[in-house]
Amino acid sequence: MMAKSPGMSFNCEETELDLSYSSRYKDLKLPDAYERLILDVFSGIQINSLDLMNYMKPGEYLRHYLTRLKQRSQNLLLMSMEVVDQKNQMNSWQIGISSTQGLTDGQSLRRLKQAYKSRGPKESDKLCHDRDFIYTGTYKWNKPEPAGKL
Repeated sequence: MMAKSPGMSFNCEETELDLSYSSRYKDLKLPDAYERLILDVFSGIQINSLDLMNYMKPGEYLRHYLTRLKQRSQNLLLMSMEVVDQKNQMNSWQIGISSTQGLTDGQSLRRLKQAYKSRGPKESDKLCHDRDFIYTGTYKWNKPEPAGKL
């Protein structure tokens, strides 16, 4: 999956869901909360979600949050579409839209089972195949080192 790299940069990197900072990012200096806040202020990022929560009803805040989540995911999809060819652009956009629509339409999402240590559920491979999407994974897993004995 793509995730923001830790620290003061705004770069994205491929990573697994198990983010063991002590082994994966050994020599990285992580900023404390105030350093990050100052960077956000200078970058023009407004941190107002807590203010919104104080003035909105719970349902309104949830609807606002889901709308922002959908907009951000669509923006990420638009950025990622620049690296695929013209034919796959429309397919990746359709996959992204169908995955975020359930969040805002109030539909419940069905959980899919997947094999242990697999890339994901078989249904995801079928979905990609039906839309002529070709998976080209570039991620390399770094086996974490043992943390040591206590």
